[in-house]
Amino acid sequence: MILAKFPFSILGKQHRMHPDISVIIKEIIYPRLMDAPSVFNHPLVKGLQDRLVFIDHRNLETKQNDKGSIQSAESDGLSKVNQFEVDMIVKIVHYLIQQGYNVKQMVVLTPYLGQLMLISKALKKNFTVELDEMDVQDLSTAGMKTEESDTTPKTGVRVATVDNYQGEEADIVIASLVRSNQEKSIGFLQEQERVNVLLSRARHGMIIVGNLNTLTEAKSLKGTQLRR
Repeated sequence: MILAKFPFSILGKQHRMHPDISVIIKEIIYPRLMDAPSVFNHPLVKGLQDRLVFIDHRNLETKQNDKGSIQSAESDGLSKVNQFEVDMIVKIVHYLIQQGYNVKQMVVLTPYLGQLMLISKALKKNFTVELDEMDVQDLSTAGMKTEESDTTPKTGVRVATVDNYQGEEADIVIASLVRSNQEKSIGFLQEQERVNVLLSRARHGMIIVGNLNTLTEAKSLKGTQLRR
């Protein structure tokens, strides 16, 4: 649209992220972005030493078909999932609640519908899970069905795909990147727009679970540049 000479504007000052978080966006997308004075006053995340935490692992991704069955990573046309990251996300949510946070202060983000479904199912064992209408529609279109909670609902945890969380924000973002493979393929994570949304939703802190080796050695040159 810019090349077609449509009117446009570039974000000059942000009022959401603590500077420790916004610095990532400055490095890869908005080098001239300024921080509003108010964001310097955001509190530290209780129970964490840093506002930004990356949990690195080497557990390989798999794929999930429209009936919810997990298949090998060599299968084609299926949504990417990572069970290790699902388990970690559940533990992180529980840990933050133990620190005194309300689930309304956090959001769980992932690029893949299959992972969204697995995370939702796992969290429903102890919490009510909130899904945006767009994510519900996308799951339905893909033939994926979420299950009702088997326990008494406590309160709602927002789980969303990156694409359907644009324009929203939370005190703490917990992200499951999913991609972890020997081919160093990162799929959606090589797209700058998605990376921007993922990394710019948190106000106070962000916890990311992923395979750093897959990300930094991505076979996509564009993806590698974004990761570094």
